[in-house]
Amino acid sequence: MTLSTRQTYLLFIAVILSWSFNWLAMKIGLQYTTALWYASFRLCFSALILFAFLAYRRKIYLPHPKDWPLIFTQGFLQMGLYMTLVIIALHYVGAGRTVILCYATLLWSTPIAVFIYKEPLSAKKLAGFILSLLGIAVYFDPAHFQWHNEHRVIGSLIALTASACWGLAMAHARFGRWHATPSQLYPWKIISAAAPIGLLTLLTQTSGSTHWNSTLILTLTFSTVFATLFAWWGMIILAKALPSTTTAVGVLAVPVIVVILASLVLHEHITSSLVTALSLIIAGIVLVSLDRQKASPEL
Repeated sequence: MTLSTRQTYLLFIAVILSWSFNWLAMKIGLQYTTALWYASFRLCFSALILFAFLAYRRKIYLPHPKDWPLIFTQGFLQMGLYMTLVIIALHYVGAGRTVILCYATLLWSTPIAVFIYKEPLSAKKLAGFILSLLGIAVYFDPAHFQWHNEHRVIGSLIALTASACWGLAMAHARFGRWHATPSQLYPWKIISAAAPIGLLTLLTQTSGSTHWNSTLILTLTFSTVFATLFAWWGMIILAKALPSTTTAVGVLAVPVIVVILASLVLHEHITSSLVTALSLIIAGIVLVSLDRQKASPEL
């Protein structure tokens, strides 16, 4: 599928907005169900829709055994565990606070890249890591962070754990050996995420904890159709049409938009410490993205 330059950037904006509004959808949807049920519904519905579509078009790829390590990290860690932890964190703290911590992936991906995959530590990578670390320090600054608020502490630590899952998956995606394309493996990633999370939900949650209404159906539909399936399709198109640095930096608009929307729609309070923390974390990611572009100009 070939898009014009204008269509490409319109698609990019649509993907960014889908991911941004999804944070509000999840936060609102949690008023009517538990975090595990929400994650399970989203993952299982996505898997069913995608496999039905691919079966209709007869384009289901059967993974090779060598594909499964990447399927596990990209599926279970990045999609299943990360998504579930994010939704659990949203139960305790606001969407704005959660998204800031979830984007602190450099705290994990940089050490993994350097110490496990032996990637050289450039000045920009080190600076990006330090900026992210400073962002977290500002977030948890005792002068501004309510350490006496148990929910805020628990939710923040869960969100930080989610960023660790994302960071580990990102590092493996960069340095692992791919035997198939990301689009071929994507259905199996959803399965590897949906199966364990769905089983855990069935074993630990009761059906009575979900109160079906139009709001829950709308939020789940948005999370499934737009934030999962549409955004996945869009990013595959964009990965072929745009430089990797453009997409890496462009998606950083998501946490900024989420913080603004959370303030306008959910009436979450934006503090100077939150703005500073987010700015430092974003600046760190931008530095690392620019460093990768210099190291790999073909991207």
